[in-house]
Amino acid sequence: MTISLRTCVTMFLCLTVGSQTHLLGDEPTVVPVLVNVLDQVEVSPQEPGVLIEVAAHEGQQFKRGDILAQIDDTQERFLLVKARLELEIAAKNAASEIGILTTQKSMEVAKAMYERARAAKAKVDNSIPQSELERLRLEADKSDLAVRQATHDQELAGIEHTLKEAEVEFASQRVERRKIVAPFDGMVVEVKGRRGEWIQPGDKVIRLIRLDRLRVEGFIPARTARRGLEGSSVRLKVEMPGRTEAHYTGKLVFVSPEVDPVNNQVRVFANIENPDRTLRPGLKGTLFVQPAGTR
Repeated sequence: MTISLRTCVTMFLCLTVGSQTHLLGDEPTVVPVLVNVLDQVEVSPQEPGVLIEVAAHEGQQFKRGDILAQIDDTQERFLLVKARLELEIAAKNAASEIGILTTQKSMEVAKAMYERARAAKAKVDNSIPQSELERLRLEADKSDLAVRQATHDQELAGIEHTLKEAEVEFASQRVERRKIVAPFDGMVVEVKGRRGEWIQPGDKVIRLIRLDRLRVEGFIPARTARRGLEGSSVRLKVEMPGRTEAHYTGKLVFVSPEVDPVNNQVRVFANIENPDRTLRPGLKGTLFVQPAGTR
């Protein structure tokens, strides 16, 4: 049996780095890896209260924004209805011009009466007493001020409308903050909260993991951790339980700048696409990292 020089070199490197192999030239770096979760979170409430519903259950697939649990929001919804009614009233007041129109008409009448009286007195000096003329002038001035006040009140009504809009938004946020929602697409793996339980911000209610993208972690020889290796294409081979081997693709996202002084190796991470969710955290596999510069 004839063994080629290339095969001998490959076997030598395998023995040198244990279970890890780096093939020379344009061959990929071969890395034994462990599949881990990329994104996981234990969701907590934003506000204290009583859990009135827990819709999530273990194994449930969910989408970002789905409601997983609900805190009692009876009072908040009442305040939201109240804020919306006050906003409706403020909107009508801001849109109404009755006050301005009424005072403008009164001003026009008062000024007309004063001008007629002043013209009559100019023709016949004793036709209108001076005190009456002064009274009519005062009424005209007061009506002019009334128009200004009505205009000012209209501006305040507009500001009040804006304020009520903000109050409705605030009340809406108070309602929304009593919903425990999914921060990303994934699966429920643990439910800790129970209906009727009083919970506080920081209490761990539901644990979620993301499955459509996972992370694998392994180690490569320090001599292969060249600059620019991040972003290289990778291929993951996994022996699936009860199945033949499966292959997945992804990108190398992290090459540690630290070298382990004991084994002279560098830790690396790669993100693996898992759209069909067949790859599971905890499995072991082999990662093939393309040479630096290969995408």
